[in-house]
Amino acid sequence: MDAQQLQQLLTAIATGLQRPAGAFALAPGQVDPTNALDYTMSSGIKIWHEATAPLTFKFNVEGKEVNTFCEALAQRAQQSGWTLTGANVIMIDDSSTPAVARNIITEYGLLTVNDITTYVTPWIGNDTRRAQNNFQTYQRRSHQDSC
Repeated sequence: MDAQQLQQLLTAIATGLQRPAGAFALAPGQVDPTNALDYTMSSGIKIWHEATAPLTFKFNVEGKEVNTFCEALAQRAQQSGWTLTGANVIMIDDSSTPAVARNIITEYGLLTVNDITTYVTPWIGNDTRRAQNNFQTYQRRSHQDSC
C-alpha cells in the first residue's frame, strides 16, 4: 500500500465515523428546531406525548412548592425543545420600551396575560416548530382548562 492509498483509506474511515449533521441531541424534542415536527410519523407522535404528558410533580398551588414546580416545568421545556433558538416559546417579550425578553417560568410575575398573548399570537396557524411548541405549552392547556 502506497502513501496515497493509505490516505484514501484513512479518509474513508474518518468519513464513516462522522455523524450526520444535526443527529445529536440530549432529548428527542431538541432535534432540529428549525423544522416542524411530522405528527404523521411515530417519532413526531412520541415527541408530542412526551411534551404534553402531565408533569410528575403535582403542584398544589402552595408557596413552598413554586420552586419545585418551576424546576419541573423548566426541565420539560428543555427536553421538549421549547427553549431552542428558532423554536423558543419560553422567552416572552414584555410590553416595556424597549421590550425585555423574560423567561415565563422564572419571571412569570413580570409578564401580563396581554404580554404573552401579544407575543405568541403571530405563531398561531404557522407551519413552524415554534407554532407547534406554542400549542404544546399554551394553547392546548388553555383548551383543556375551558373544557
